[in-house]
Amino acid sequence: MGSIFAIGSFLFFVPLVSLTDTFLKEQNVPDPSTILAVMFVVGFILFTIAGRIYDRLGRGLLLLSHYLG
Repeated sequence: MGSIFAIGSFLFFVPLVSLTDTFLKEQNVPDPSTILAVMFVVGFILFTIAGRIYDRLGRGLLLLSHYLG
C-alpha cells in the first residue's frame, strides 16, 4: 500500500515541479526560481524532521494498521 502512495506522489510531483515555474512567471512573481529553490530547501528540512520524529517515536506508534487492526 505504501508503494501506491509513493508512486502517486511521484506522478503528482513531476508535473507540479515542471509547471510551477511557468505558472509563477505568468503571475508576474519576481524571481520564481529563487522562490522554488527556497521551497525545495524548506521541504527537504521538513521531510528530514518528519523522518527523525518517525524514528524516535517508533514505527508501531505511527502506522495506520496499528490503529485499525
